[in-house]
Amino acid sequence: MTVYDPWAPFSKTASEGELRSKRIFLDLGEVAA
Repeated sequence: MTVYDPWAPFSKTASEGELRSKRIFLDLGEVAA
């Protein structure tokens, strides 16, 4: 599953950007809950 990652251009690797995006969504989920 591909998620838009605003940090993608600045990430050293695609996996790093993916991990960051997942962490952001998890944080948003916790805040919303």
